[in-house]
Amino acid sequence: MPPPGSMGPPPQYAALRRRCPVVQVTTPFGAPAWYVTRYDDVRELLADGRFVRPTINDWPVDADAAARGPGLVTMMELEGPRHAALRQALAEPFSVRATRQRRPALRAAADRLLEPITAGGPPGDLVTGFFEPFPCW
Repeated sequence: MPPPGSMGPPPQYAALRRRCPVVQVTTPFGAPAWYVTRYDDVRELLADGRFVRPTINDWPVDADAAARGPGLVTMMELEGPRHAALRQALAEPFSVRATRQRRPALRAAADRLLEPITAGGPPGDLVTGFFEPFPCW
C-alpha cells in the first residue's frame, strides 16, 4: 500500500497488475481478502453470483462480534422492501438535477477551504486543510 497521504497508486501496482492481477492477501488485521487490480476482472467478479460480499457485521471475521450484537447496517446489506424504500428515499436528493443544483455551494465551500492553504504559501497540507473537512460540507 502507498504511504499515507501519498497520491495515486503504489509504484508496484502496474507490475502487480501485469504479473498477478488477482491475488489472495491478508489484511493488516489478519482477515483474508482478494486483491483484484484490473477493471475487467473486477466487473466480472461483481457480476458473478458465486461471489458474495459479506455484510459489515460478518467481515472482518471477529470472534467477539456476536457478543457485541448487531452493528451498522449499510444499504448494501438491505434486501427487498427495505432496500427499495431506502433507495426510493435517496433517489431525489442524489439525482443528477439535485447534484447539479448543489454544485455552486460545493464550489464555494471548496474555495473557502483552499483559501487559507494558498494564502499560507507552500507547503500546504491538503489532507488536513481540505480533504478531511470537505466531505462535511
